[in-house]
Amino acid sequence: MDEKRRAPDTFVANYIVRIYRFDGKRRGGVVGIVETVGEDVKTAFTNADDLWNILNSENHRKGGGTI
Repeated sequence: MDEKRRAPDTFVANYIVRIYRFDGKRRGGVVGIVETVGEDVKTAFTNADDLWNILNSENHRKGGGTI
């Protein structure tokens, strides 16, 4: 099969990030929920590192790690 027509090995996940609190004076001071579009998956985060880990988590993309 032509390289241009080959299906991608990865997919793009779409998220809704709801930020409920933000404290610009505190490092990582953000609180909210990440929702995966098209899935019934919601995961809470309490700092920027948590948010980053959720968005990079293969488990979250497959429907794990819900609140």
